[in-house]
Amino acid sequence: GLRLTNISAFSTSRAMVAIACYRPPSSVLEGKVQGSWWPVQDAVPFALPEEEWQQGSETIELFGTFAWLKPPRGGPPSPNRREPGSGRAQVAEFEFDFSIHDLVGRQVLENLRAWYRPNAGSTRGEQLAQALATFAKEALSAFASGRLMPDDKNKLLPEAKRLLIEMTKQGFIQILRGDLNIIFDAFVYDPSSRYWTPQQLHWWAGSMVQLIKFVLENSSPSEQESWKDNARRQLADEDSEYYTRVDVRAWPQLRNLVDGTDTQLHGGALCRRIRVQLCAHGSGPFEKLADLEQAAKLLKELQLYRDFNPEGSTDHEIYQTFGDRSLNLEKRSELMEQVLMDAPRRLVRQVLRKMDEDLDETERYEDREHRMLQKLLYNLDEDIRICKKAYLKLMRTWVRNVVEHEELTPDQICEHIEGDGQEEDNYELLLKDAVNYLHKENRTFEAAKMLARPKGQTSRVKESLRNDQ
Repeated sequence: GLRLTNISAFSTSRAMVAIACYRPPSSVLEGKVQGSWWPVQDAVPFALPEEEWQQGSETIELFGTFAWLKPPRGGPPSPNRREPGSGRAQVAEFEFDFSIHDLVGRQVLENLRAWYRPNAGSTRGEQLAQALATFAKEALSAFASGRLMPDDKNKLLPEAKRLLIEMTKQGFIQILRGDLNIIFDAFVYDPSSRYWTPQQLHWWAGSMVQLIKFVLENSSPSEQESWKDNARRQLADEDSEYYTRVDVRAWPQLRNLVDGTDTQLHGGALCRRIRVQLCAHGSGPFEKLADLEQAAKLLKELQLYRDFNPEGSTDHEIYQTFGDRSLNLEKRSELMEQVLMDAPRRLVRQVLRKMDEDLDETERYEDREHRMLQKLLYNLDEDIRICKKAYLKLMRTWVRNVVEHEELTPDQICEHIEGDGQEEDNYELLLKDAVNYLHKENRTFEAAKMLARPKGQTSRVKESLRNDQ
């Protein structure tokens, strides 16, 4: 008999020949094959003698129990056979033909197409937000690697737009079903994004905003208004989790989803997020400078000056944050100018006065900090007289120069330092500088003319000279 454990090499070869050459009687065909699971009715798979037919059937069943042997196509499934995709999250298929042929770009789009997995254990809104975030990051990675052809690179975002429009029109994406309920989660801050260039950051946020806009525009008006009302309520809440989770650099584009630039964001919550994300300075000097540049840009774009530096506050947040003396002086000057260029004038003067207070009084003439403040005053079109120390240093430098080069007469010099809103202490100091220099150069006649003027007669400078003599 034929049993699996007793088949020799010779009997195996005999069985192979018999299978190839022997055809059983028609009675066997009619009784054993007709109506069986074998799909081909005009041929017999195993042409064994009739008396061995039953034994051959048992052998076939035994072979079918092994995972590495499969029954003929169309036959009964093996008891060890696993269905395709078992153990993985099933994907809700959406048929769509992409016009992009690059394998890398096509895979990025395919991942977006298969965004919904019914048994993934998360809501549709969470899955769509995650799919958009993944699409943007994978696209940036493909761009940076250079694996995309230029034509396919330009097609990637339009193809994604076309896909989401079709999904919305066919009801695969529906606002009322909650697909956009937490779409802001697509913009959650990723620490690796701090090394993106401004162009990469702009594409990352802008691409997702555009895709969400196309979903909204292809939804019904009632669905659009319902989503916008819900978004407005959340953004008006200072304690909304969006202000603590969303990448703060995305807000200039993200706010356009609701009502354009008129969307009211909570300034205090945004400023706290800016300080945590961009001003914590837990990095090297280059990263610190890049973060502060981003923070300065956000204050300008979102008009957060008063929220970042409240009027009357003694903390002077703008000066303390962007005037960090550990930064390069030139870069610090550029940062301060960028922050203050479009700020309210009252705030600008408040910051400039604070900078003036921190000037070193022991320096007789101009130093680097003073020159930086002068440059800011000039570029911001502000009067230097609002900064007392800076103005005094400027006047002392001017007096020394005109006296040294004899550009003005003693009377003309006195007219300048006696008037022009000078404080009494400033006049005494400027007169002292001029008289001391003239005495040093043996130009006593000019010094005497300056002290002979009515205001010079009552000055402490004359008394001091008399005591020295």
